[in-house]
Amino acid sequence: MTRGVRTAVIGLLGVAVLLVLLAGVLVLRAPDDTVRGEVVASGGNVDGCYPTAAYRVDGTTYRTTAPKRTRWCDLALDGPATVFYDPDSPQDGRLDRYGTAPTRLVAGAVGVLVLAGLALVLGRAAARRRAEPPLDPGPLPVSAWLLALSCLLTQVWDLLDRGPRTADDVSLWGSMLLGALVVGWLSLGVLLARPLRSALVVVVLLTTVLVQVEPLLKAVTAADLARALAAVTAALFPLGALAWYRTTSRFAWHRQHPRARTHDVAALAMVGVLVGVLGGLATPDPTASFSVQLNL
Repeated sequence: MTRGVRTAVIGLLGVAVLLVLLAGVLVLRAPDDTVRGEVVASGGNVDGCYPTAAYRVDGTTYRTTAPKRTRWCDLALDGPATVFYDPDSPQDGRLDRYGTAPTRLVAGAVGVLVLAGLALVLGRAAARRRAEPPLDPGPLPVSAWLLALSCLLTQVWDLLDRGPRTADDVSLWGSMLLGALVVGWLSLGVLLARPLRSALVVVVLLTTVLVQVEPLLKAVTAADLARALAAVTAALFPLGALAWYRTTSRFAWHRQHPRARTHDVAALAMVGVLVGVLGGLATPDPTASFSVQLNL
């Protein structure tokens, strides 16, 4: 990896850390004082509502309009609303204590981390192309095992969180069989550096990260923000492990020998089959438009 690429990656990591720290400062400085307000106007659609609440501080009446959220649709017109405000700036009251800035900053940090990972992968790949191709595949690298275990643990967690499907035997067994075949096929393709299957898996993992970013943008409380950030981190881990595996000499050897077979990938491919079975068994997530966890 060249010095320029290394500098770019370090710079992007620094920006991501700065964004997260800034989000933490905004959360810590969020106002604690509250006052009872009244909803005087409201608008919205199926995507959410944005009520306007009037409130009084020290005899002065102020108004604040909340950003569009589905949670605000529960507030009735002319009904009560809790307003958070800073005694030094009472005119800046809001219905959401933390506002939208912390979640947007964290989402920006996630995007910067993805860019840093992409720069790292491209830099390592360029360096590998300039180097001598490996003479033998060597043992499976740690990154392959991390990729397998992270996807398996994520799928187990999803199954425990959502519970098993309640469907008839034919539908359930069919879903599990289809998941086993698809994920096992993709897993073997990534381990053997097949370009098409590797590209498909990258798209799926990136889409999974984007799906997890949506709750991050909609987080309201600090607990919601922490939970959403943990979910994004869990989704980024397999993507990072895949990027690491693609920089190894083992991956380069398979690219140089596309027809070669290695027996040690069978165990990891079977883990991929297990992930597919668990994915077919778990209840689909109704909040995610597209979310698939793969073991590669």
